[in-house]
Amino acid sequence: MIKKRILTGAGAWGFGPASTLCMLLPELSNYFTVDFIGDSAALDYVKKNGQLFNSVFQEYSQLDELLYSYDYVISVIEADIMIWAKQKDIPMICIDNIYWLWNWSDEMLEKAEEVCLEDNLTNIRETLCELGEYADYSTMYIYANQVFCQKFNPNKTSTTSRYSNKIQYIDPILYCEKTDMKVKQSNIIVSFSGMTNPYVNISDITTYFEIVNEILKDSISKYENVYSFMYAVPDPYIKVAKKIFTNGEVVFMNHGEFTTALSKSTLLFAPIGTATLFEALYNKIPLITLPEQHDGNFSIYKSVFLSGLERDYSEFRNIFIDCLVGNRLEKAENFTIREFYDFYNNELKQNNSRFLTQCSQKVMTLLDDVNVNKNQVTRSNKQSEVLEPIIGDFKGAIQVTDYVKKQLGIG
Repeated sequence: MIKKRILTGAGAWGFGPASTLCMLLPELSNYFTVDFIGDSAALDYVKKNGQLFNSVFQEYSQLDELLYSYDYVISVIEADIMIWAKQKDIPMICIDNIYWLWNWSDEMLEKAEEVCLEDNLTNIRETLCELGEYADYSTMYIYANQVFCQKFNPNKTSTTSRYSNKIQYIDPILYCEKTDMKVKQSNIIVSFSGMTNPYVNISDITTYFEIVNEILKDSISKYENVYSFMYAVPDPYIKVAKKIFTNGEVVFMNHGEFTTALSKSTLLFAPIGTATLFEALYNKIPLITLPEQHDGNFSIYKSVFLSGLERDYSEFRNIFIDCLVGNRLEKAENFTIREFYDFYNNELKQNNSRFLTQCSQKVMTLLDDVNVNKNQVTRSNKQSEVLEPIIGDFKGAIQVTDYVKKQLGIG
């Protein structure tokens, strides 16, 4: 029997959307032939981790040359594929990992709903962007037959209330593949794997490495003979990272290697993202949140708090140790990506940066405690207990696949 075909796409919000899509792929490919289209960080991630995709495309013009058509479309925070599918009258679903970020007015959404689709993708998206911040991503809700949101449940925005009949909350989408990579139990992973996005350049990447190095260097100096520090870095930035992180191993890891390394480690330092958070919880490794890489990180952290059982924010921060600017500078809660990197550059120029000092001391206190009390498992269990409402059974991939199977008449 010939499998039905699905075209998928993922937004270039770091590696998060592509990672979510690739974790859905093993389940999805059991029943369908799955292709991918995308560019930038998403395309880079898929090329290294998307072995189960049948075909990978970069340009929509390539699809016009195909001798077959698609039965279904799946988007993970990607607008172009939603517009393309609507133009082709192909049913579609969307997975939105950051649904609490959108702050669209009903007036804007009404205008977006009326945008004419009789034009090329670039012009349509530009028209949508002119309506307001992130207005082009409203296509995920306007055009999708169903929107899947992993089980965060913060205060609903105008988006979720307007399209509530389309939204289904699901378990985390997670797939942990095993490899033979050998990693010491005493490893501490510092992950930068999701930092590639269209809004930062190599200078910004370097600045971020330097900020993290300033925060960690005293702790690393104290504990380099106790723990092995491993820096997970996107392949294009390995050389830059090696010049900055001189104590420890700087490596590029594909997703399978990363999850295996994570499962055998003591702590994970990373900018908070949904995929990173769920992988840490699944592997029972405490997550320590690094400073914001982009303007979505702080909103994710606050949404995790709003979704959990701990109602005291100070106590929540004791459980989920963080180095976030937004928790130390009130105006930073609304920083743009550019404002974060301007802030980091300014802090690096200061002789006694209050921000860097506070974060460095927080990390040192944490490592002192873990080293003496060997309580990383207790810390991880506490994180899981607090987030029990959103964890479920980690069966999000099965839930999405079952929905698509039903829509396409597969028993």
